[in-house]
Amino acid sequence: MGYDDEGVPEKARTEKEGVRLIGADEAAEAMERDDTVARRRGGEPRYGDRPSSASADDQRPTIRFPLASEDAAALASRPGATPRPADDPAMPHWTAPATGEVPRIFAAEDIGDEESGSWAGFSTGQPRWRGEAGGREGGFDDFSALGDDETRVGALASDDRPAPGDYFAFDDEDDWDDEAPEAAGDWFDEDEQPAATGRSTRTISSGPRRAAPVEGPPAAAGAGRDVPMAIGVGLAFAAVALFAFLLGPKFAVVLVTVVVVVAAAELFNVLRQAGYQPASLLGLAAVASLPLAAYYKGEVGIPVVLFLTVVFGLLWYLTGAGGDDRPVIGLSSTLFGVGWVGLLGSFAALMLVLPTTVDAVESPGIGILLVAIIGTVGYDIGGFAVGRNAGRRPLSAASPNKTVEGLAGGVVGAILLTVLASTFIAPFAEAGFAASLLLGVCVAVAAPLGDLCESLVKRDLDVKDMGAILPGHGGFLDRFDALLFVLPVVYYLARILLY
Repeated sequence: MGYDDEGVPEKARTEKEGVRLIGADEAAEAMERDDTVARRRGGEPRYGDRPSSASADDQRPTIRFPLASEDAAALASRPGATPRPADDPAMPHWTAPATGEVPRIFAAEDIGDEESGSWAGFSTGQPRWRGEAGGREGGFDDFSALGDDETRVGALASDDRPAPGDYFAFDDEDDWDDEAPEAAGDWFDEDEQPAATGRSTRTISSGPRRAAPVEGPPAAAGAGRDVPMAIGVGLAFAAVALFAFLLGPKFAVVLVTVVVVVAAAELFNVLRQAGYQPASLLGLAAVASLPLAAYYKGEVGIPVVLFLTVVFGLLWYLTGAGGDDRPVIGLSSTLFGVGWVGLLGSFAALMLVLPTTVDAVESPGIGILLVAIIGTVGYDIGGFAVGRNAGRRPLSAASPNKTVEGLAGGVVGAILLTVLASTFIAPFAEAGFAASLLLGVCVAVAAPLGDLCESLVKRDLDVKDMGAILPGHGGFLDRFDALLFVLPVVYYLARILLY
């Protein structure tokens, strides 16, 4: 039985004419039959076809298997065969074995003349440091040449950008809200009662010298010192002072010496923490000597002590007793403490040795010292009471928590108690009302100045209190800062009015 061009039996073609559509099951069954032939693609050889013979020009392999080896030479000499090379070809460079060499980076002097011209501008034989010019012209000593005042990109394009100093500036006093209560608390200790507005304390100095970390957020208004504790400590110290005064001037001068020495020790300690280098031992010796010299030698003894303090202060650093401390800063801070605490405090000792008045008052110095202390206490009480309850407007940047209302209350309290004390305590009792009123006004002026000056120092050193030896008050210097300014004023007024 023959087949047509498509591989279909001729008999089947004649018996089954036409096209019939079958289903999937019938098509699958037909595919499984042996008489079914798949359709060939174009050019696919049919069953029984023989390949055409190769031409003489076609490439032939060097050796064709399964021919015998003796036929290889004859086949290789046939036209179109690839000749066999006489020698092995050279291997590629990347097939060579490793040499073990490491790549090198050559300096400028190791590069040849042809290459050095291209690389001379990028490298030199030796490293160059910032301070070495190296003969190069047009160095970068003046970095202003890199600036461009005309080109501004992004945030720099704004003309109202802050200046470098603005990052360290503080709010001006003019921006404060006068209607908000600034200090509804303690008048004579600016840090005990924080401002009611909640603003942070404004510092006077922006230098790096700080004795302690900046305080955290201020507490609520009304918080602060323990008032009952402060009153109890004040009454206890007043009892000790009165007892010493009753024993006589010698015991009183001992008490004065102890107070000024402790206050000076607090100051020197804070200065040390702030980065200064005072000669604390030398300073304490000078502070203790000032009231004793004033008591035994009068006003003549004070300049002698100051002279010796300066001389021995220089020798202190000359001999190396100060260690690595800087002499100028150390001696300056030492004399600052001696002058502020020791010198001003020694006027209390000068009062104790004042001569007897015309009225033959025994120990008039104790009475004069009592009037100075009572007037200062009146200022503290008046400022505390009024500032705590009615303080609204801030007084000074040196102590933002002090108020104008507190100052007015302190002035009134100082005048009233000074006049009252000088009326009943000799020797001012015989001087008359005019002298007592003048004394009260002077005390009312000196006390707030001493208080604000100590606040100025604490703001610069960034401390809340100079010490903590007196619960509810802070340190001795915190409690007697106003009295240090009152003592010289009362002393010289007593000399003028009574002698």
